[in-house]
Amino acid sequence: MERIDLEIIREFIQRINKGPLKCPPDFEGDDACVKIGYEVDEKEKLNDIYDCAVYQAWLDLNRTVAGAGSKTAHKRIKQARNDVAAALRGYFMSEPKQTCEAFDEWLYEIISRCDPKDDLTLGQKQKLINMAFKYLYCCGELREQEDGLYFAFCHMPLDTYTLKWYKANCAEKGEKVCKWSQLDDLKAYEHIVKQIRSAVIDMSVLEAEFSIWRQEKQRAEKAALISSAKKIVNDDDCPDELKTLLEEYIKAK
Repeated sequence: MERIDLEIIREFIQRINKGPLKCPPDFEGDDACVKIGYEVDEKEKLNDIYDCAVYQAWLDLNRTVAGAGSKTAHKRIKQARNDVAAALRGYFMSEPKQTCEAFDEWLYEIISRCDPKDDLTLGQKQKLINMAFKYLYCCGELREQEDGLYFAFCHMPLDTYTLKWYKANCAEKGEKVCKWSQLDDLKAYEHIVKQIRSAVIDMSVLEAEFSIWRQEKQRAEKAALISSAKKIVNDDDCPDELKTLLEEYIKAK
């Protein structure tokens, strides 16, 4: 695995602070939106950030949730988001977990309580929680507490890009990996978490995700661009000059 470029994390944090986390509808906090790079003197003053981090994470996955727009499902999912935000608030108000086993026990218990009617799959729940942690990591006030121990054992948010990296770098021979949004087997998820932790060294899994996600996204975009270029080259109406340029580009890549 390529060593993490800390500049990637800095760029992500700057982007989040430039475009603050979106607050959930009917949010009752002090601000219409939350910038997460500020410093505060007391943890209690960070109260609003947990709801906003979870809601931002929800926006990252809601397109994969079938029936989320129905009135009953919407109400249950809103409650699930509130439960996750409350759990995160309690997590950061308590002493940090000292081992990955202690962190996992806490997280799996949150997953089991979140959304008891199963509007969300386990894969969607993990993304809701793990992406919320990623957004909270961008808050220096939380990131720097206890020498970063609050984030030391976080899981990698699983999505299309990180699972593609997982298949190439961590999966066992012949291992079948389903789409992240369809993952609904706790044992399978625990296996993925274990394999990723074994592959990531000299950094936390969450820190590694910043770099891995961007690298895989760039690879996917490059592959899509090359595929489009090949289609244009094979088009009989493609001008010769453009065809030459595209052929040189394809060859170089």
